Amino acid sequence: MRQESVVGGKDQEITLEIPEPEFEGHPLSFWIEELLQADPEVQHRAVEAIHELPGKEWVEKYGTSENIPGLDLNLRRALDSTFSLPGVQTEEILHRLLRLWKNTWYAFRMRSDDPALSIITPEERGLWKINPFSQWGGSLHGAKFFGVFMIINKLVGSVGGAGLGILDELIELLKDEHRDFYWRAAEMIANIGPAAKPAVPALFEVMSRRGVKEWPYKVGKALAAIATVHEDVFQRIAETLEGGDANSKEGAGMALIYMEKAATPALPQLIRVTQKAEEKEPRRCAIAALGKIGRDDDDILEALLHAAKDDAWWVRGTAIRALGEIGKKPECVMPAIIDALDDEGGNPDWTVRECAVEAIGKFGTDAEKAVPNLVKHLVDEYEDIDFGVVQSLRKIGPGAKSAAPMLRRLFETHAEKMDEESREKILNALLAINDSQGNDAGN
Repeated sequence: MRQESVVGGKDQEITLEIPEPEFEGHPLSFWIEELLQADPEVQHRAVEAIHELPGKEWVEKYGTSENIPGLDLNLRRALDSTFSLPGVQTEEILHRLLRLWKNTWYAFRMRSDDPALSIITPEERGLWKINPFSQWGGSLHGAKFFGVFMIINKLVGSVGGAGLGILDELIELLKDEHRDFYWRAAEMIANIGPAAKPAVPALFEVMSRRGVKEWPYKVGKALAAIATVHEDVFQRIAETLEGGDANSKEGAGMALIYMEKAATPALPQLIRVTQKAEEKEPRRCAIAALGKIGRDDDDILEALLHAAKDDAWWVRGTAIRALGEIGKKPECVMPAIIDALDDEGGNPDWTVRECAVEAIGKFGTDAEKAVPNLVKHLVDEYEDIDFGVVQSLRKIGPGAKSAAPMLRRLFETHAEKMDEESREKILNALLAINDSQGNDAGN
């Protein structure tokens, strides 16, 4: 138990007693010590015990307080509480955890001849080959690899400056050829935040070497976390957007996307790249960044409307999505968004039409002109209801009244196909449209 003074509502100082979170009857520090033991069975139990750190029940009990506005007793305070206890050497624990994580990877991938590391049984090896992407990787080593990473990642951003103690090791991991290491290292660096500035050269190097297209774009996120405070890093990102190699341009654009409104000083570069860049991916990133910044300057909207006619469907879709995120001047941008409803570009993950449906919904009541075109797409080519369209009609509200007959008819004809959640979406749309017969459809 530890006392902490925080600022609550009306700037009053409140002293709280914050307990150390418990898992399976033991505090967090107990399970971390168990994790650092040599016995793999003990390690496995520890990973299982803290896999949902800090635990749903703990968050529900201590995570927020409605009685003190603005007070958030979140995971950061839970970990601070644990690692501020007397005798707890946080930096040493992080070093040991990182060493355990790296060693586990070698055993996990079966790349080491060291008997101390290569202890995967034939049964576990067979399980891994059958189902390599299961939650636990089919083995105790899979559990330990992902579990230990999760713990380190949460610790580096949650215990003050302790994460800086392993920064040099994380920078070395950025140089590794294996994505398991370099993008996870980037994620940890992002969680350390602006204090991780010494990692910037290595982040730019890995961005140029590997690009950021490999999910989940952690290199761009790490640079964004640092650049929000360090203007020189921001300037280098902005310059790279126009003057770097193709991978680096895309990475710089990704960093600016993550910076959202903080990327506003780079507007001139973003607009130029949107209009003039030959490479498609840097253009797509610049367009997405303009949407995140959210300004409706005429030159921004002009650049996005031009991009909405690009010959690459993913550029068109990103431009339409950006117009929806800005959500202003419907009289200027709505015709292009409505036209995009008939755009057949896309892949199994996302389509231009989906971007248009989502964008229309963001305009809410200002998107009434889109209703006739939305109704045409209520049912897809497979005779299934497009619930994205249903949601957008709900957001338009009474202005979508002409869609009510079609919604009622679909409610009846597709009754056997729909689950309770789907039925509720149609009913909510009818109620938002203020259709007097909407209640009848639910009876």
